[in-house]
Order: sequence, then structure tokens, then C-alpha cells
Amino acid sequence: MTSSKVSAPTTPSHRGAAEVPPWTRSRGVWRYRWLIAWATCVFVFIVAVGFPGSRAQIFAVVGLGLIASGTTTQSGSAWKRVVVDWIPFYVLLTLYDMLRSSAGTWLMPHAIPQIDI
Repeated sequence: MTSSKVSAPTTPSHRGAAEVPPWTRSRGVWRYRWLIAWATCVFVFIVAVGFPGSRAQIFAVVGLGLIASGTTTQSGSAWKRVVVDWIPFYVLLTLYDMLRSSAGTWLMPHAIPQIDI
């Protein structure tokens, strides 16, 4: 039985980290353009207005940040899933706020006029 040795090719079939073409590096930064734009807008918002305090402001900052981070994926379609997942959550919390703000007027005891005497 003869054994034959398979020799490895002398020229590399893949590029090393130092041999990355320049257009690939700029494409990497271009892929993060929406995330960079979001971070810049959040910084400007915090400097101009202050930290977000209302529920709508917090959801806008967090939601847009999640959408911006979803655009950095290879397919670029993960942001659609974020929108579909977050809309019901936002609607439920908005309804909760509306019901909580009106809770003081519901089911008021009818004895208050008699107690006020």
C-alpha cells in the first residue's frame, strides 16, 4: 500500500487581515451609517433638550436605536422585525398610561358629598 502525501498550496487562497481592500473597509463604516446617525441625533437631543423623560421620548430613542442597530445586519431587514415586535408593547403601555391617568375619576365613592359636611 502506497501513501501519497497531499501538499498544501503555496499561495494562500484567502486574504489576510492586512490585505483587506480599501473599498471593503469603507463599506463596513457605510453599513453602520444609521447607527452612527442615531447616536449623533441622541447626543444632539440630550445637549439641546436634556435626557428623555416622557414615555414617548424614551420609546422614540430606544425604538429608533433598535431599528438603527437592525439595519447593520447583512440582510438589513432585521429592523422590520423590531417594529413588529415593539408596536404592540408601545400600544399596551400607552393604554396603561391612559387608564392609569383616568383611574382617579372612575369608581369614586358616592359618600364623598356626605363626608364633606
